[in-house]
Amino acid sequence: KMCIEKQKVCDGIPDCFEGEDEVGCAETCASRGAFKCKSGKKCVPMTSRCDGIKECDDGSDELDCDRCAPDALYCPLDKRCFPALAKCDGMRDCQDGSDESDCDCHSCMGLHTNTYSCGASRHCFRRDNVCAPYSLCPNATVEDKLFCATRAVQQTIF
Repeated sequence: KMCIEKQKVCDGIPDCFEGEDEVGCAETCASRGAFKCKSGKKCVPMTSRCDGIKECDDGSDELDCDRCAPDALYCPLDKRCFPALAKCDGMRDCQDGSDESDCDCHSCMGLHTNTYSCGASRHCFRRDNVCAPYSLCPNATVEDKLFCATRAVQQTIF
């Protein structure tokens, strides 16, 4: 016998004493034109689907996407969306690694800290991961090799 705000109905969080606000939500999501998260009972607005930001706890709102919002990163092989800053951040988000290739110097090193931009391949790595102990850069340039050699020398000194 209490009132709650309409957006709290079917949000995956029981606000009523016996959880009545979360009953019958599959139909409610569809009737509201919302997306129902695969796990749980949470509904998210369709405008939040494939926008690169996980609103569902399981991330299901960013799966099985044909395209993403303009300011998101799209992985065509995975059919997943990630935040735009995931592009060229040195961490492989897309299954095929396409989010770390074809990166210019600014997108790799200017937008992120602790990244390394390979000279010839325009590929981004985390600085701590680019040398194992030799350069992992595809078609490593002299500069790429020198970077790893310098790191190896620094690590043996310290």
